[in-house]
Amino acid sequence: MMVLIMPMADAGMFGLELGIMAPIMTLMLHMIFGAVMGAVYQKLLK
Repeated sequence: MMVLIMPMADAGMFGLELGIMAPIMTLMLHMIFGAVMGAVYQKLLK
């Protein structure tokens, strides 16, 4: 998305024309999602 969709929407590579917070927030949201998914999967294994 950050390499294909953002440049097509005139937001620049990784959405940097929207500001530095766009890629940082995307990274943070992916990390939170991964942590939640990992915690749920760990509980399901028990």
